[in-house]
Amino acid sequence: IPFVLLPILTRSLGPESYGKIAMFQVLITGLAAFVGLGVTGSYQRKFFDHDHKRSDLALFLGSCIQILACSSFLVAIVILLMKHYLVPLVGLDIEWILIAIGVIFFNTLVNLRLTHWLVNGHAKKYGLVQFVQALLNMLLSISFVVFFLYGFEGRLSAQIIAPACIAIFCIASFKRERLVKIYTWRRDYLVEILKFGVPLIPHTFGAFLIASADRFFINENLGLKEVGIY
Repeated sequence: IPFVLLPILTRSLGPESYGKIAMFQVLITGLAAFVGLGVTGSYQRKFFDHDHKRSDLALFLGSCIQILACSSFLVAIVILLMKHYLVPLVGLDIEWILIAIGVIFFNTLVNLRLTHWLVNGHAKKYGLVQFVQALLNMLLSISFVVFFLYGFEGRLSAQIIAPACIAIFCIASFKRERLVKIYTWRRDYLVEILKFGVPLIPHTFGAFLIASADRFFINENLGLKEVGIY
């Protein structure tokens, strides 16, 4: 999607606006380590346990969603407490930083649904949902930026609306097939998920710093315009 939209956005947006889009994407990548907590990988690993039952997987998936919701809330609280430091560092208003958490939340829900199709060999469903989400993201981005002239906010809005719509469909399909039990508390599953995901945080965040930390330094010292050009 970013590659396809590149010539469209660069013609419709200035360097500073494009820099904000780039910082928003970098922010999503960095926060994903703390919001997602590896729940997708944990669910995929659980599927290959030889002694699990369908009802156990439904409870485990519910525990994954519970942890995802709690981690999203806790990260949002931390960001609000640190907003006076984060806003200048990222170059975005606090509202967009919080929306980035929503993007990760919805994308993780979609990835849980995709993971279930992946491990069960449902390639067509897997590919179709990915294609629809990508197409919706692209169409919304073009509509908001080119036709409605919303600027960088149009592109960022498309990034939250598209996964939110697909996530609603994915949760509905989980419920329809009775593959999830969200409102049942299983402490052993919560501990199992955290034991899998928490140790991965330093590795995931470290990889993010290696790949993306330069954007923060450029923004801090040269500004968003230079980030957009970079």
